[in-house]
This record gives sequence, C-alpha cells and structure tokens, in this order.
Amino acid sequence: MRKSVAITYVAFFISLVILLGIGFNFYTRLLRYNYSITWIEHTHEVLHEIRNFENYFKEIESSQRGFLLTGDSVFLKSSDKKINSIKLSFKRLLQLTSDNPTQQKNLGNLNYLISRRLDILEEAIVLHTLDRTLFKKRLIEGREAMDNCAVILSRMEKEEQRLLVMRRKIKDTYGTSSSNYSVVIFIFSFVVFIITFLLIIRELSRRFRYQRDLELKITELNQANAELEQITFAASHDLQEPLRKIMTFSDMLKVKYTSTIPAEAQRLVERLQLSATRMHGLVDDLMSFTRLAGIKEEPQKVSLKEVVEEVQYNFKDVFAAKDAQLSIDLKLPVITGYYNQLGLLFHALIDNAVKFSRDNVAPVIFILTQDATAEEMAEKFKIKHDHQRYIKVIIRDNGIGFDDEFAGKVFNLFQRLHAQETVYKGKGIGLTIVKRIMTNHLGFVTAHGKINEGAEFTLYFPVS
Repeated sequence: MRKSVAITYVAFFISLVILLGIGFNFYTRLLRYNYSITWIEHTHEVLHEIRNFENYFKEIESSQRGFLLTGDSVFLKSSDKKINSIKLSFKRLLQLTSDNPTQQKNLGNLNYLISRRLDILEEAIVLHTLDRTLFKKRLIEGREAMDNCAVILSRMEKEEQRLLVMRRKIKDTYGTSSSNYSVVIFIFSFVVFIITFLLIIRELSRRFRYQRDLELKITELNQANAELEQITFAASHDLQEPLRKIMTFSDMLKVKYTSTIPAEAQRLVERLQLSATRMHGLVDDLMSFTRLAGIKEEPQKVSLKEVVEEVQYNFKDVFAAKDAQLSIDLKLPVITGYYNQLGLLFHALIDNAVKFSRDNVAPVIFILTQDATAEEMAEKFKIKHDHQRYIKVIIRDNGIGFDDEFAGKVFNLFQRLHAQETVYKGKGIGLTIVKRIMTNHLGFVTAHGKINEGAEFTLYFPVS
C-alpha cells in the first residue's frame, strides 16, 4: 500500500512539474505575443507621425506659394502655425524612435534639412520683391532641400514598414504557438485529471477495503478480549473457592491439632498457608490487570499532584513504620487520563519503593517532573515530537535497586528479580500493571537501577 501511494505521489509530482513547465512556456509565449502587438501598434504610430510630418511640410509649401502669388499675409500666418506643428511632430518622432539608431540618424539629417528649408523660406519671402535673381536661386535651393526631406521621410517610412512586416511575423508565430500550447495544456491537464482521478478512486477503494478489514479485525479482537476477560474472571473466580478452602482447612488443621502434630508438620502447614495466601494475591492482581485491558471510565482532567497526595495518605501507616520520606514536586502537571488507574499506578510504584528498601536505611522517595525533549523522545521511542509535547514524571528511591541489565524485563508479567525465599515480598505483576496503565494513557515508561543505590522509573505523559 505504501509503495502504491509513493508511486501515486511521484506520478502526480512529475505531472505537476510537466504541467508547470508547459504553462510557463505558454505564459512566456503569450507575453511575447502581447509584446509584439504592442510594437506593431508602436510602428503604426510612427508611420502615422511620419505622414503627419510630411503633410505639415507640404502645407508650409502651399502657404509659401499662396503668399508669393497673392502677397496676402494670411498665408504667412498659416505658415507660422504649420512650422510650430512641424517642430512638435519632429519632437514626437524623436521620442517614438528613441530605440532605433537608424531612425535617429535619419532624423538628425532631416533636422538639418528642415532648418535649411525654413531658413530659405524666410529669405525667399524677403527677396521676392527685392532681388528676383537671388530669389529664384533660393527657390531652387529650397526645392532641393524639400526633395532631400522627402527622400529621408520615404527612407524612414520604408524602415518602419520593414519593422512592421517583421513584427507581424513574430506576432503570427507566437499567436499560432500560443494556440497550439493552449490545446496541449488542455489535453495534458485533462489526461492528468483523469489519471489522478482514477488513482484517487483506486487508493480510496483500497483504503475503504483496509478500513473495513481493520474494523473487522478490531471487532474480532474486542470479542476475543471480552471472551478472554470472561475466561480470566471465571478462572480466577473458580480458583478463589479452592484457595479459600485450602486456607480454611489449613487453619483448622493448625488450630485443632497443634498439640498432636509434629513440629515438621506444623512448618509444612505454615508454608502451605503462605503459598495459598500468595496464590490468592496473584489471582487478585491478575484480575486487576485483566480489567485494565478494557477501559470503562471516561478520560478527564487529572491533577497528578492530587493523585500522589492521596496515595501518600494511604501509605501513612507504612511510612511511619519504616520512617519513610516522600518528596513531591509541586509542579506535577494536570493531564487528561483516568483517575483510578493513575492512583493504582502511583500506588504500585511507591509500594515498590517501600517494599524493596535496604535494611537499616529509611526509604527516601522523590517524585520529580521535567519536560521531555524532542531528541529524548526520538532517541528512546523513535517518535517525532513536532506536534505532541510530552512531560516526564520521575520516581526515584534509595532502595536495593537492580542490575540495569534487567531494566527491560522488570515490566514482564510475573517477572521477579529477587528469589521468593528472600525477605522481599512481591508477586511480579505490579510493574506490569504500571506499563499497562501508561499504555492506556498513550504514554511510555522506562526503568533504570543500580544495585544497593536505588531504582528510577520515568513516566512519559502526553500533554496538550
């Protein structure tokens, strides 16, 4: 399943990269297409201004001719207006062709000829009544300047026509390719959509199938747990009755025949009573452990400080008898959990610390709290700490401890690191219950110890 999901992601990523590449290419071509349209409009604007300039020049010639024929000064006023229009048009052409060195050179030559033509025009107006010979000479020079201006204007117009043809070809090229790219993008997007849709449908079908199988297995597991709980309860209940009879009959045997049975027989009866009592405790603990597998209470906000203080109160007689001390961190957090289970957890750990204390050494128990670092959670439990914060509660004692080599075994069911014949009473199920409770709280527990120095248990609770 993971492989198919990875293939789906890779295929989608590759398709996305290709689509982005095609889209970027289409975008750049569209920009160039719009850019070419802008330059075509610019070329038309230059051509229009060249024709305006040429018309203004012709109108000046007409005004001059009208004045020379009629002598009417009205024609001179009209000529002055056209001269201003020519200057503005020339300035406009300079701005429009600022990007074209060829046209700028043509305009430089044109500027000289215009100035020359206007000077000749003014001189001819003065000479036409004073010196006819010089006047005719100036008219010929003016005509030559006018013809040269027309040549330059024609050259400029041809240059713009050449640019117009080139820019239209560029526009047509990018216009056609943009249309083709639009079709390609549409087809590719449609194909990617269909493939992605089919992959999603297939993946969802798999997930639904896995979900259905998982729900079925969970149902089967719950049924098996319920049956196991019933069997365990029935077995425990059935074991209780013969145990009670063994304990009752052994008590009767010891009381009734104390004076008649030998001392060795009395010792055997006492061992029988101790074994029956131990078996009775094991059955009770086993039933408690079985009940932890099925959580019946609702989670709630629980103050660990209040839980520990309640457990401490329950141990007051034991603490007084052993002169034990319990130091509680005032910063114990409030977590979401099961109050009764947490009480059982701290009861088991404190009972463990008191039970396995050293001879002639008063038990001292510390309960501390610290934040768990992301590195610690990743190193010890191989989990990421990005979105879930953990806090750790440390229970440390100065008891007999244990070899740290067996730290991983202390949570196993019925695991005891001390022989039953020793003075340390234990059934090997208390720490198993601790681990089960931490699992119910989505947490972790670790153990460390040193012989004759003490033990340390660290609880890792998830917190909001």
